[in-house]
Amino acid sequence: MSKDLYVIKPKKVSILLENMIKAAAESWNPIYLEDSSSLPDLRNKRILLAVELNEAGYCLPVLQAISALHDIGKDALKGAAAALVIHSPNELNTKSTAADVIFHMNQLGCSFPGHPLVEAIEGLRNFRTWQKTLNLTLEEICMEQCKALGLRLKDHNRYCFETPKITALHSSSSTVSNTVALWDMVAENLQSCEFQYLNVENGQVRDCNGCSFKTCIHYSKQSSCFYGGVMVEEVYPAIEASNAIVWICQNQLS
Repeated sequence: MSKDLYVIKPKKVSILLENMIKAAAESWNPIYLEDSSSLPDLRNKRILLAVELNEAGYCLPVLQAISALHDIGKDALKGAAAALVIHSPNELNTKSTAADVIFHMNQLGCSFPGHPLVEAIEGLRNFRTWQKTLNLTLEEICMEQCKALGLRLKDHNRYCFETPKITALHSSSSTVSNTVALWDMVAENLQSCEFQYLNVENGQVRDCNGCSFKTCIHYSKQSSCFYGGVMVEEVYPAIEASNAIVWICQNQLS
């Protein structure tokens, strides 16, 4: 795999975001893309989105880049993989921006590793929980998280299965649900797949009662829970045995 990392970023970024980019690209050869009008072919490439939000919660250069990729075509990012680093001058909009960017890049064929985002809000307050177990400053923790993100992106691979196992979760009546009927139409066009349907009815899934940390971690190591029930007996095993999960959720008008 190429060591080139294509970094889509604004021309002007804060010192903090610049350092986040450098940390994430530490094990790469970074190629900076600051002009959305002349983007190279990014198919099968590794990409880092560096997002500098303004007070209103927008990063226009990155939005322009994604718009330009849409103009190229629906396969503009086919085979590509990406991650994000985001800096906000306040506590807002980092997650909503990341979700929007990931959605649009997914539409263009791009995949993302698990935990594809490092966000830095005002004062780096979102890293305080990490500081309880790490003897580091907030900025040092942020940089370490960015380095780890760069390594996750490097190790990320798309998995191909000859016979994918798909678990479909729903809580509707199979005979009258339009949503389940819609999924059935989709499933008919998915070839060489194994399907498992789980109907999780109202009242079957219990709310967490807040066990102590030691009790919870003890049962979680066994992929279990003190309270048992359908989640432990059916849902957890099905998820672990699956290559993909489909959540069949209907829209409800209030």
